[in-house]
Amino acid sequence: MTRIAEMHLDARRADGESRRLCIAISTPERDPNDPQGNTYRTLLEVDGFFKPRYIYGEGSLQSLTLTIPILEESLAHIPARGWTLYYPGTDDVASPDLHLFGRSKK
Repeated sequence: MTRIAEMHLDARRADGESRRLCIAISTPERDPNDPQGNTYRTLLEVDGFFKPRYIYGEGSLQSLTLTIPILEESLAHIPARGWTLYYPGTDDVASPDLHLFGRSKK
């Protein structure tokens, strides 16, 4: 499966434990379990915290666009586990929306 988006974050806890997260979204594909071939799925991976999972939709665009809010919801649970997310190699705390389409420069 081809990844169309990938992002890395550092996760740190107050006790000093740290992890590198790799967030990846793959190219939507037809669901092989749908005999009519109408359903698509997009693989969402958050290595370091969650098991990979497929997000399903009635078309490739729907399965892809449903992946972003599910990713945001999943990442929202990480601070409750005592972790803080940072942009890689910095002390900049990752914002709740992760600036998924880039940080604006003023």
